[in-house]
Amino acid sequence: MKSKIKLVLASLVAGISLIFLSFGFAGAHETENFDYILGVDPVHGPVVSMASNGDTIEIMGKGTLSIHPKSVTGEGTLIHKDSDGNIVGTGTWKAERLLSFVPWGTTQGFPENFEGGKAILQVILKNNKTGQEFDGILRFECLIGEFPASAEEGAKLWIRGGPNFREVVSGETLFIRN
Repeated sequence: MKSKIKLVLASLVAGISLIFLSFGFAGAHETENFDYILGVDPVHGPVVSMASNGDTIEIMGKGTLSIHPKSVTGEGTLIHKDSDGNIVGTGTWKAERLLSFVPWGTTQGFPENFEGGKAILQVILKNNKTGQEFDGILRFECLIGEFPASAEEGAKLWIRGGPNFREVVSGETLFIRN
């Protein structure tokens, strides 16, 4: 009797495992493609972030990202200002690698393909005057859908060897599902 129960339980566990595996594999291979927008039409911009010393950076641009396989394209402009509002430098950014993306869905009142989410990109920053390049991490969030309470509309930029713009000041971002 015990061996019959063990056989039934083993069969049940195997069957349930196959169901979960089939759902997991199907979901893991779905491609999701999004356009993303930082501080350019149709959203308000530029996206502005501030460093601890009061310097700000204005970020504008757009691109695409894909999940399964993970990929990213995109580029834009940067304006670095000191704490008095004087322009310190201008430059460009280019998306190099998608580090992560979490979509948060949509909200009633928005088009179905407008979504919120959080993206983190590895970017290359280039100074327009000197041509010098820097590595950076660009993180941006759009507050549409079911977002966490800690989320902030806007962007943050960490620059290797430079200032880190960790405080969101203003501007809007958007993800558009394709």
